[in-house]
Amino acid sequence: MSSKLNRRQRRLAHVDRILTLHEFAKLNSISTMTLMRTIRRGDGPKVIKLSLRRFGIRESDGAACQAERVLERA
Repeated sequence: MSSKLNRRQRRLAHVDRILTLHEFAKLNSISTMTLMRTIRRGDGPKVIKLSLRRFGIRESDGAACQAERVLERA
């Protein structure tokens, strides 16, 4: 039974959660307005339309966007 539980825990640990814009902004220490401006410019993470007026960002899309913005030191 413990091996089934461990597999289930590992599988749940890799679930790609969807964060609201506010949650994503708070998690990344930026304002929601800054995040919205970045998205409008096309520099932000991919956005998912959750409902008519609600949008979200997958954690993996946010991480990929952040990885693209890392500066290489020469």
